[in-house]
Amino acid sequence: MFRLFAALLFLTISTSASFLSQRPIALGDGEPSFERSSASFGAPSVRVLTHESHPEHSLIITAHSAIKPSVKGDHPKLADLCPGATSGYTGSKHFYFAYFESRSNPATDPLVLWLNGGPGCSSMLGLFMELGPCIVNEGGDSARENTNSWINAASVFFLDQPIGVGFSYSTNRSAPGGEGGTYAASEDIYAFIDCGKQLVPGACISKHSHMFTLVSIPTCTKTHTNSEFLDFRQLWYKAFPESKSLPFSIAGESYGGHYIPVFAEHINEMNKISTLDDQIPLESILVGNGIFSDAKQGSSSYDISCTNVTGIGPLLDESVCSRMSEAVGRCEYLLSACHAYPDPLICRASAEYCGDELEMPYVRSGRNYYDISKPCDGYLCYPIMNSITKFLRTDAVRSALGVDEGAPPFQGCSNKVGEEFSKVNDYIIDTRSYVAALLDSGIRVLIYVGTYDWICNFVGNERVWGSLKWSGMPDFRYQQENNKQVWSGGLWWESGLLRYVRVNGAGHMVPWDKPVEALHLFKAWLEKKGLQ
Repeated sequence: MFRLFAALLFLTISTSASFLSQRPIALGDGEPSFERSSASFGAPSVRVLTHESHPEHSLIITAHSAIKPSVKGDHPKLADLCPGATSGYTGSKHFYFAYFESRSNPATDPLVLWLNGGPGCSSMLGLFMELGPCIVNEGGDSARENTNSWINAASVFFLDQPIGVGFSYSTNRSAPGGEGGTYAASEDIYAFIDCGKQLVPGACISKHSHMFTLVSIPTCTKTHTNSEFLDFRQLWYKAFPESKSLPFSIAGESYGGHYIPVFAEHINEMNKISTLDDQIPLESILVGNGIFSDAKQGSSSYDISCTNVTGIGPLLDESVCSRMSEAVGRCEYLLSACHAYPDPLICRASAEYCGDELEMPYVRSGRNYYDISKPCDGYLCYPIMNSITKFLRTDAVRSALGVDEGAPPFQGCSNKVGEEFSKVNDYIIDTRSYVAALLDSGIRVLIYVGTYDWICNFVGNERVWGSLKWSGMPDFRYQQENNKQVWSGGLWWESGLLRYVRVNGAGHMVPWDKPVEALHLFKAWLEKKGLQ
């Protein structure tokens, strides 16, 4: 969506069965302290794996025993915060990820990559606010178990991307992150998944009694060939062969509507030219409250602000809405012109006009951009955002998370990365064609949208999916117009491989507002069941 995405959206957010006896991790006087359990005395075991085809490469894995909170010790691990976890860095570009085994059956449950949006927002926000195994408490001094975590149904890893986001960083100061936008990021994501995906599922295989943490791996960059990727896979599968069979999905929200279709289609195209043994088992994508097409979604801010489509509107004065109504047609024309002729001057003019006329009236109202039922309170309109930042800037927590000393202090969202995306007009990319290609290739697609979101709202999303040109379009439109089904969280409909879900009363971050319903729709999707 036009200018506000440059100013706001890149500032948004797109294990064991037990959690330390179900009690929060307290930081006490600013630092948590920990003690190894009796099973963990002695030096941790280290495994060095090699492969005869490429003896110059090695994979070093350190096994960490379980740890319990105490008043002694000063070297906490990620499992102290969220048991059953693995964290690490991969590649010459320092991508940070945190991985959590399924609480159900990690040997067979699907593997899911979670990406927050922005562009420029850390997936640690999704981890510690929405769907991870633990949620940061108010004040940022502790964390509690999330009983509705998505790891109840899948193994999930949270990746900070692109470089410059969260704990991911580059030592190249001339390229701090975000250069090249979504398309450049897709190359890095493919390399990460191709090199690192197989690392993650096997990382916690000891029935929650131990975890394995990556220390170093062969460099994985765009200059490395598939033969080296294959060597790494052979090396990892040699140690953890069971990880190879897990179905894989990419999930996210917000600007994930740009990221995920492009990333998934890149994987899909690479799979077509790879041997069966080398393919990434991509099964589906899931996007919550996404931005896919500003041309289709941009003017929907009027509908949310000035009609009762949400059940709690209109939200603005009649005189303001009258002016906004008059601007809708011109805004849509300017956005279409920007897409047809993506000249910076044309696109800047469309962004300024649409932003001033259709977005700023709502912004000035003081309401939450991500939940129309609430006021905007604090950084990104949620007090918990500052709590998460405080929590993740604590030295002991950084140590527990395995954050490199070279990583900068945690920021929820990076303005610099958002600016880099703006330089290449990334915001005007229309990703509908990527979704259509995925569907026509047999990849399942789930779209879920909270009805109280303003910035990436359900009205705009339904315009996108009603206009999607793919082989199943006629039946999907019929279902959308004539056969909506009721479930415990709202409405849903589907045709073939495409499912659309409304979550009533949820805002931009559905798992935060409606955790029970979010887990329900997630589990039903993975199990290929309808919603009840």
